Amino acid sequence: MRYLVLLMSLVATNVMAADTFAEYDFDFKNNQKSAKNDHVVNSFVFGTKITDDLTIGLKGEVENVRKSDNIEGLIQGQVKYNLFTWNILVPVTPFVVAAIGEKYKVGNTFEFGAAGLGVNFKLTDKIGLDVVDRYRNSFETIDHYETNEASVKITYAVTSNQVVGI
Repeated sequence: MRYLVLLMSLVATNVMAADTFAEYDFDFKNNQKSAKNDHVVNSFVFGTKITDDLTIGLKGEVENVRKSDNIEGLIQGQVKYNLFTWNILVPVTPFVVAAIGEKYKVGNTFEFGAAGLGVNFKLTDKIGLDVVDRYRNSFETIDHYETNEASVKITYAVTSNQVVGI
């Protein structure tokens, strides 16, 4: 799995260097079962635009579990495809995302697959809003790592190739 992600990152950085991009996200995740397990998440995506609608990327993520000394990590290769764009009041673009990766937790490491469906609202040239639903499951059923997560992210385009999201 690690070699597959490494290969994807090499392809992503060399296919079309002029169309590379970087995204940084800062998130708070709330575990609804117990507030003591809230997470603060920092993630970084480096990718390449293959066509106007297709991007591939490599995502790294570090999670700090609040009220504990636990640090969790994630690395995944992902593909995102914009389906089409409607120009209603603002440009609205539905998209799909597929990913494979590896999750690192204290005492446990496992591979997973993920799929997501989302909508991007381009509010201005610099500001966007992403609404996404993501399903993720471990390849090994013994880990019981099946999650469905809905998220809303506000993005700001620092440059045409650099985006910051919250």
